[in-house]
Amino acid sequence: AISAAIGGSKSSVHPVFMDHVGCGTVVDGHDVSGLFSSAFAKLSHPLSPILQSMPKADGLELNHLLAFLQEAFKIQEFPGMTDLVLMEILAPFCLRPLSDRLLDCLKRRASFDEFHAQVIEYFIPGRVMERLRVERIYRPQAPGETLSQFVGEIRGVAQILRLDLSERQLVDIILEGINLEDRCRLVFCTRPTSWADLDRLCIASRGVQDADFLRERL
Repeated sequence: AISAAIGGSKSSVHPVFMDHVGCGTVVDGHDVSGLFSSAFAKLSHPLSPILQSMPKADGLELNHLLAFLQEAFKIQEFPGMTDLVLMEILAPFCLRPLSDRLLDCLKRRASFDEFHAQVIEYFIPGRVMERLRVERIYRPQAPGETLSQFVGEIRGVAQILRLDLSERQLVDIILEGINLEDRCRLVFCTRPTSWADLDRLCIASRGVQDADFLRERL
C-alpha cells in the first residue's frame, strides 16, 4: 500500500487530485477528465522532497537518527497523516536495530509518540542527552545564522529530544542566545513570552535587516 502511495506512476498524483479525476470532469458538456488526469500525473507527490532527503538510520549513528526524526516530524504534519501510515512510510528508511523498534510498534499498533519515546530512551543515554542539550539548545546564535533559523533550530531540536521544558522556558533560553547584532535591531521590541511573540520578533528583525541593507546601498 505504501509503495503504491509513494512510488510508481500513480505516486506523482496527489490523493485530492485523484478524487477529482476519478469522478469525471465535465466542462461545457464535454468529459475532460482525461485531460486532467494526464496533467495531474506529471505533478510530483507533495511528500517527495521530504522522502528524497530522508536519511536511512539504524539508531546508532546519532546525527543520522536526529535527521531521521526531523524529517519524520515533517511528514507527520502532512494533512490527513495517521500514525500508522507515518510509521509504514518510515519503515524502508529504518535499519536494525531501529527497525526492530519500529516493527514492534507497528505490530502493537502503537502511536508514533510511543515509537518516538522509545527511540529517545533506547538510543540516547543520559550523558549523550546532556551533551546534546548543551550543544543544540543552550547555545548562542551562530555567525550568519538568522534569528528565524536560530529559533526554528532550537524549537525543532527540543521537539526531537522530547525535552521537558515549557514554551516559556524555551523562549527564555532562545532569548539568552540571541547575538548582539540582533539584540541591537530589536532593542525597542517587547520581550517575547511565546512562540507567536518570537515569530513576530523574527519578522521585525528581518524588516530592520532589510532596511539596513537598503540604506547601505544608497
